[in-house]
Amino acid sequence: MAGDQVRIANLKGGPALLVLAAMIAFGAWRVYAARVALDTDARERIEEQLEARYLRGALADVGGGIPNGEQVEALLRSGRVEIQSLSARGTPGDVVVRVEATVDGQPPPDGEPVTYWRMSYSTVAGWRVERATTALSWWLAWL
Repeated sequence: MAGDQVRIANLKGGPALLVLAAMIAFGAWRVYAARVALDTDARERIEEQLEARYLRGALADVGGGIPNGEQVEALLRSGRVEIQSLSARGTPGDVVVRVEATVDGQPPPDGEPVTYWRMSYSTVAGWRVERATTALSWWLAWL
């Protein structure tokens, strides 16, 4: 028993190349599927996060009182987020997304037109926003 070894596969030559090609094709398909879904599913998730961020800011300006006309207009505008540009770096399991957005055609109320988000992608569940992140994470993400 001391000399017994567990072997999963003993591939050489052509079969080994086929298995390697299949692994590379699966990895490429996974990256492709994530990038295709980035334009639709991820965009919606990020818009939801940005709308919530801007709405929280507008509600904080209102305080606990009754909003006046200008504050009501700010609350309504905070829900009109439009993503101008969206790009991603990283692997499908850990992506950093760079987003340029406007609110009702104007720069965002917090003064940050570019935001960065850490996201993950699952073939089954789709895109999930993990958290807001920094430009440094964007520059350090590879792929």
